Amino acid sequence: MVAMTNRQFMCGLLLGLAIVSSPAIAAESPCQTSPLAQRLSEPLNSLRKLEVPIATRQSTEGGFWEVYFRANGDVHSIVRRVFGETGQRETRLTFLDRQRYAIDDVMMTYEEPLSPSRETIIRDRVSTKYFFCDQNAALSPEAQGLKSDFFEADEIARFVGRR
Repeated sequence: MVAMTNRQFMCGLLLGLAIVSSPAIAAESPCQTSPLAQRLSEPLNSLRKLEVPIATRQSTEGGFWEVYFRANGDVHSIVRRVFGETGQRETRLTFLDRQRYAIDDVMMTYEEPLSPSRETIIRDRVSTKYFFCDQNAALSPEAQGLKSDFFEADEIARFVGRR
């Protein structure tokens, strides 16, 4: 598992469990992040989408899952959107295959709390990307929590294998 923020991602640095690697060193790493990063950056708007309600309420403002399918019917990505009064979270799981996948966790903070009397302005947007290449690898608590959000949710279990 490798994690990186947008800034690190854009600079080409890989953040491992406790090791920062250069792209040259990363080429020797067992987790090749380039194909995962490419798949994670693919737009979803041309893919078939299925919306699934979130079974466990995690926010007073609600949320939902979006499952995106390739033309052959395979799952490309699953997005979980959860809304709150002061921000929203969008977490995207994208598969390269059943053993290699990536999660992009995006936290957006509003300029002001939600109100029907004004437009909602996003003040901050922070993205952290996690790359999974070995299901037995040691995971940070954050990565383990995000993985669990997807792989333990009963309402989308048919779209992901339990890991």
